[in-house]
Amino acid sequence: MQVCAGLSHSWKPLLGGVCSVLLVAACESVPKQADDAFVKELRRVGYEPYSPPRLGLGVGTIITYDKLGREVLVARPESCFPTLVQPKPNPTELLASTEQRLTKGGFSASAAQLSKDVADLSFALEASSDIGVDLKFIKPFILEIERIKFEPMLRAIDQSNPCYREILDPKNVLVWQVMGVEGLQYTFKDKADNSVSLSATVLSKAKVAPELSRKVEGTSALTVSQPILLGYKALEVRLLPAAAGKPRIDVRDLTQAQVDTQRQQSMAR
Repeated sequence: MQVCAGLSHSWKPLLGGVCSVLLVAACESVPKQADDAFVKELRRVGYEPYSPPRLGLGVGTIITYDKLGREVLVARPESCFPTLVQPKPNPTELLASTEQRLTKGGFSASAAQLSKDVADLSFALEASSDIGVDLKFIKPFILEIERIKFEPMLRAIDQSNPCYREILDPKNVLVWQVMGVEGLQYTFKDKADNSVSLSATVLSKAKVAPELSRKVEGTSALTVSQPILLGYKALEVRLLPAAAGKPRIDVRDLTQAQVDTQRQQSMAR
């Protein structure tokens, strides 16, 4: 499936570009994440979940937070680090065995929203629905910049460059590692939690694209191949007293508690 028209390859949106139509659709509200299995697993291994999951804001992106606590783009990697060679995805076993029932406002439902152009599963979120949908992420991966290569790029940014100001702004953070998945797998279940065969009726309710419907009818799972970013790790950059007349910066990893503080402060402004 083509993720966004005009992209030269499937990873481009993950590495800084934003597919605006899908992103706006996914960002209408901040997901209720507290009890979500995916969120618990992400935080257990040190990643801050994107609110909500998305296609853009990848490695090397400067972000801030809006009044709803959602991540907002400040600068794409190519704007501030033109010589940065984007990392290749490294497979990880994290999240590979986790499955989550879609619920209204949940993290997993927000992830599913990104494939709404292929399948609209909102019918399964209604209390009256006799069908539920479980989501499993396909081929989780990590994108990571080596700090030993990245920090010199930070220190080399000229003071006259707008990026210098944005990187040092205490309201902003710098994404240096992300976790994503290569796709989504939906399994349809009845009230007894048994798998439901994808009949023409079920596929019609899910508004599955006709070409895909013909391929999956009679099976028990629907797979959408669409890369999505789920969580990130961030850096904080601070200005130190000058040495020998030259400015100095300090680069530190932000803990999850510090990221949460940033998020809460933005919501209180």
